Amino acid sequence: MVQSKHILVVEDERDLAEMLQYNLRRSGYRVSWAPDGPQALAAVRAQNPDLIVLDVMLPFSPKVLIARLEALLRRSSEPVAATSAQLRVGPVAADLSSHRITVDDVEVKLTLTEFKLLVALLQSQQRVLNRNDLIARVMGAGIVVTARTIDVHIAAIRKKLGIHGGMIRTIRGVGYQLLSEVGESHISV
Repeated sequence: MVQSKHILVVEDERDLAEMLQYNLRRSGYRVSWAPDGPQALAAVRAQNPDLIVLDVMLPFSPKVLIARLEALLRRSSEPVAATSAQLRVGPVAADLSSHRITVDDVEVKLTLTEFKLLVALLQSQQRVLNRNDLIARVMGAGIVVTARTIDVHIAAIRKKLGIHGGMIRTIRGVGYQLLSEVGESHISV
């Protein structure tokens, strides 16, 4: 039998804590509660929870909270890729262990979001990735951004890739594809 994940709720408002516990239990989680920091530390030491929900203090939907918790738990249980992973498509290379991108062996400085986008495209092995896939891979599940946000980041990446910026091909109405060289034509199999 698969044991359910254990979530520790740290919340000083009893009514809110009870509502959170109720909804989490209904979703199949084992739940414990601590009303303050010292009791939370003791609970962490004694129970070793899989996830901690810390004093929410926001307006929120229990369904949204549970969806975000599930995404966090899913990501935390995914196997970690080898730390020395290298990706290369044509002149563009990514070193995942050092978070470095090089173009023609010259380092290019990218923001974290730009780095994640380019890595997703490098990993796609020339498949077309739609904007929603890119948002999920880069921003994470439960994060709401417009598809145009991806377009802005792609434009910045193209600019930073210089003469190789054309390797990122726009598939109108769908998403993006990374080609192995500028001007390469895509051939579907």
